[in-house]
Amino acid sequence: MRTLAITGVFLASSLLAAGGENLSPEALLPGHGATDAHAPAAAFGKDVFLVVWEAGRNEKADIVGIRLDKSGKVLDAKPFVISGAEDCQERPRVAFGGGVFLVVWQDLRNEKDYDTYAARVTPEGKVLDPDGIAAGAEKHNQAQPVVCFDGRAFQIVWRDMRNGTSYDIYGGRVGPDGRMLDGKGVLQQPGFKRTWTTKTGVPGVGANGSGGVFSGAFGLNSIQLWPVKDGKQAAKPKPGFTGAKLRNAWAPKFASDGKNFLVAFTTYQPISRGGTSQNSGAVLLDVAGKNVPTSVIPVSTGQEKATCIRNPSPVWDGKTYVVAWDIEEGSRNKTHWDVVYLRRISREGKPQGANTPVAGEKDSPAFHPAAASDGKGMTLVAYERGPKTGAVPIKIAFRMLKAK
Repeated sequence: MRTLAITGVFLASSLLAAGGENLSPEALLPGHGATDAHAPAAAFGKDVFLVVWEAGRNEKADIVGIRLDKSGKVLDAKPFVISGAEDCQERPRVAFGGGVFLVVWQDLRNEKDYDTYAARVTPEGKVLDPDGIAAGAEKHNQAQPVVCFDGRAFQIVWRDMRNGTSYDIYGGRVGPDGRMLDGKGVLQQPGFKRTWTTKTGVPGVGANGSGGVFSGAFGLNSIQLWPVKDGKQAAKPKPGFTGAKLRNAWAPKFASDGKNFLVAFTTYQPISRGGTSQNSGAVLLDVAGKNVPTSVIPVSTGQEKATCIRNPSPVWDGKTYVVAWDIEEGSRNKTHWDVVYLRRISREGKPQGANTPVAGEKDSPAFHPAAASDGKGMTLVAYERGPKTGAVPIKIAFRMLKAK
């Protein structure tokens, strides 16, 4: 472990020189026993960052978390269990509001299909709902949930197949006291039922902290976005981003400066001889859904011809938006590995500076970044960090970024 820590410090110094950003040395979070760590998510509240992840795989996967202070000091000696129910719990997401964090995930404890569960965690690290809150537990799958806080309640959105034939987008609100405010959930957007290319995809949701909420998912060559009020779709979806630059864009993620939203997503891009690559892009959206721009902001400028650019994670740090993503590097037909990058985008939607490498080498890749910020200049970027040997579990690593 000491060797890994020294290696992280050396790597951080070289990346700082290359990217010009004020990034702290890389550090590894303690693992949950000998399990691999996957799919981190992070949020900030009451001077505490909470990082959550999926510990283990398949039937033994649990949701765990660990706290850090604003300087990046780890506050827990080991991860605490947020959900250790039967079978697997996967894909956690987290938001802060009303004095607590709310963690959501897809849950297979019924051993038949996925349900959406949630649990509150205090800034002191106490899990208030050890058995979980069944936010979406109808027939068939309620999966891939996301969450935000609208100033009064947590808004959860998930993919839902309770109709037995296709996925719709449902949502439900949870109060800071843990009460479900929308019963079995509210239909936000019906799915598309014609062909596989028009099925409703992974949803996203974001809030500006004062009641403005937007949700979205993808359709055919388009991202569908709609405002949400009191847990319900407040206007028809706006398929404002179409064309070649949005080939099946999916999994929108939201950040807000308190007024507007930056919506980041992954797309398929055409390349030569009929192939495709994955890229990351973003758009700006005002809180009322007006003046939706039709142009896509290139998040990962200069990497457009890469094989795979995925998992963008945007935050507002108080001065600019920060977007982290991962990318496959190396030869497409030979060895390739994952590297995490970040870049700033101005409030007006202008990319700033160059892509900054955060972590990832051929023998120790980095994948699936999760960014969170205090909104006052300090941002945490967490990610999966592959070990140099198969005898060591995958860990969650992080670096702290100060605003310029």
